[in-house]
Amino acid sequence: MTTTIRSYLECDALLPGITAYSKSGSKPGVSINPDAQPNFNARSTSKTVKYLKINNYIMFRAKLFRSNLRHHANSLQVQRQEGLACIPEKVQLPATVQEIFNIEFSFFGLPHEQRSHVTGKYASHVSTIMESISTSKKDEKKLFMEIARILRSKLKVTFEEDSTLIRSATEKSFNCYSSVVLVSDVLQRIGNKVEIIISPGHILLAGSTHAFETTSAPEYAAFHRSFIKGNYPVHWKLGVEKLVGPAWNNIGVMLLKEGKIMQALPGFERSLKINPSDTEAMYNIGTALCMQQKYEDAIAVYRKILEINPHDDVVAQKVQHILSHNDQKSKTPAASQEMPNLRM
Repeated sequence: MTTTIRSYLECDALLPGITAYSKSGSKPGVSINPDAQPNFNARSTSKTVKYLKINNYIMFRAKLFRSNLRHHANSLQVQRQEGLACIPEKVQLPATVQEIFNIEFSFFGLPHEQRSHVTGKYASHVSTIMESISTSKKDEKKLFMEIARILRSKLKVTFEEDSTLIRSATEKSFNCYSSVVLVSDVLQRIGNKVEIIISPGHILLAGSTHAFETTSAPEYAAFHRSFIKGNYPVHWKLGVEKLVGPAWNNIGVMLLKEGKIMQALPGFERSLKINPSDTEAMYNIGTALCMQQKYEDAIAVYRKILEINPHDDVVAQKVQHILSHNDQKSKTPAASQEMPNLRM
């Protein structure tokens, strides 16, 4: 096919970024200036290229597009190397965050349109934090303290003991778990490698040199990694992908509070499968067994917790309480007659 583009579509008029040239006995060549802007009102005066085949024209456009794309990618890479926060045009949720949302969406039965609203709110929080960061990613202490200030002053979040990621996204009501999910997402986007530190009843983040208490005031939010063991004698260092475990435990707790023992147990078991040392999930399994009056099985679970954390006085007291009531041949220990405390 010999369809051509006439002079008013010649590349030197519409595509000033492409300079056409020809050599004797050869096809026209192309050089590209990615910063040039098209002039759609210009009329070509070039005599070098009078006619271009349509397929060549498309090739020129594609080559210019690829050049601009490489130019943009190189610019973003330079910004990342300088420690600046780069905001993607559309925030995509990491697989771990999406999985946590999916677990909660299924439990609460949210329709798809509401799910999009929730994830959109979450993505907005991510963008707000990233846009507000001015500290270099290399200075972890200052970076962690700045993010803590952004959470309070820019996002105006509140902190409560119990909260879901859905509630955190829509109402800005966070706990240590949901804030760790959000902040770890932000830090990974700007190129900071972090891990999660799980301690009985608490969770925080750790970078290469400093730990980050996401729920603490900015001046107390960052401390050196060497103090982790002193502050949390019993703890586990895990990858960020393990954040899915506590999400299953939280679902189990909510079901157990509704008295749905058999539906709650799989949530605790899934949490244990992800982190076999999850004493929170073990504690809740023990509580569920007590609610079923399976006290010997509950004692076995509680004793496993004490092997991991001998300083858990609450569990030690539970074991002693069950044993003392069994000695008195009581069928139902007093603690099982009311809704027991659970651990999220």
